[in-house]
Amino acid sequence: MVGGLLVIVGGALTLAGNYWIETRRWNREDEIETRRWKREDEYRDYADRRHVYTEFTLSWSRYEEVKHTRIGDEAGRKALEEARLQLLRSFNALSLLTPEEVRAAAHGVLTEALGVPDRGAADNVRKEEGAPGRFWKAVQKDLGKWPPRQSAEADDQGDR
Repeated sequence: MVGGLLVIVGGALTLAGNYWIETRRWNREDEIETRRWKREDEYRDYADRRHVYTEFTLSWSRYEEVKHTRIGDEAGRKALEEARLQLLRSFNALSLLTPEEVRAAAHGVLTEALGVPDRGAADNVRKEEGAPGRFWKAVQKDLGKWPPRQSAEADDQGDR
């Protein structure tokens, strides 16, 4: 009788141990899957965001170029309107895919480009001041490239 009871208790302990081991394994696998999903979700639209940033920058540069060179005639006004529409389209696409920080910085660039006749925005594209600087910092941060790497070689040779 005692032997039968020991067999039953041993079987129950074996079942409980196997259950505990399997549950831990499932939890570990779930944790690994969750981390993988979060990582994939974070970088899922990385290429799309990079493309949208490039399009916005190109359309903004094009608008500034047309704004400063071709205003006098009807063809110039038409080119300016087309460049403005393209800039607005690229801003709308950017607004759909990007974080709020980047969208706000891009809106500053848009407002500066469309609202101010000439403050040299096209010349200050990569500078750390005003709307262009805020936009570049926000984009670099979103793409995981902020803060920029500092090396002795870059300091000696300048920013390339």
